[in-house]
Amino acid sequence: MERREQVVIFTANLAALSNGNAAAAAGAATAAVATTKDLIFVFDDGVSSGIYRFTSSDGNAVVSVAN
Repeated sequence: MERREQVVIFTANLAALSNGNAAAAAGAATAAVATTKDLIFVFDDGVSSGIYRFTSSDGNAVVSVAN
């Protein structure tokens, strides 16, 4: 089985690093993301950086805390 993850680096600072802020900033993909596909998001708050893994649980384009 081949897995390909995608890394997305955001340049805008979050108010604070948190799952909710990361999901809100990521928003939605331009197309549906296949169920179980992983995406890696990198955010910072101007001081620290955080790496968040999003695993699509429902196959849609929305990034949420539940995913």
